[in-house]
Amino acid sequence: MPVHEWRDISLGWKTCSTFRHSSYFPTGFYKGLSLAVYVPKAQAAVDAFVGKNSIDLEEVCNRFCTANGVGLVKDTGRLKELFMDLYNVPDVLPEVYLRVKCVEIFVLLGTLTCESGDEHIYFERAQVETIKRIHDEIYNDLGNHHTIEALANRHRISMTALKRCFKAVYGITIYQYVKRCRMNFAAKDLVNTNDAILEIANRWGYENGSKFSSAFKQIMGCNPREYRVKNKMLN
Repeated sequence: MPVHEWRDISLGWKTCSTFRHSSYFPTGFYKGLSLAVYVPKAQAAVDAFVGKNSIDLEEVCNRFCTANGVGLVKDTGRLKELFMDLYNVPDVLPEVYLRVKCVEIFVLLGTLTCESGDEHIYFERAQVETIKRIHDEIYNDLGNHHTIEALANRHRISMTALKRCFKAVYGITIYQYVKRCRMNFAAKDLVNTNDAILEIANRWGYENGSKFSSAFKQIMGCNPREYRVKNKMLN
């Protein structure tokens, strides 16, 4: 029964055909973890801590899993804190600490109820794979302009599905993603080369220097010239 952080917390049986055994987060920094649970042994540990028949791990997982075998848990704040505690394992009695924290997570999950409604949207694996291919095409050709319509036609997906699924997988819209990637690469060029700012702007899809400067400032917090001076001095 793996439990891992994706948006909030997702739960699913590893034997489920729609369960993803790996995550794909190429958009930037990602910090998260997966907790794989062998229910028979974990159930015995939970029973030892809180008493028999207090929490049924199998029931907890089934409670949140939908028809496709995977479900999302709305983070209560405390749930996030418990997962964050797993990043700060003390040197003294680390195994005991981890065991206690895992039991705390199970106990909290046992108190939560499954939310009904259409708050969470699920996508077929084939659709997600298509979005990943679209991402790779965009990422490997950031200097050129890619329209939603052209991408959708090329990959045989509707424009609506493309926009919704891309945002669900990568957390931001295609436009925001392309802009962020372009500015990250432009920032590296500003520091690592002596190329003219307009030349760097052209390289990453901007013909107009003022538009590039405005976009750069939105992402990096300062204009390209200021960024270059400040970071070259640091280097």
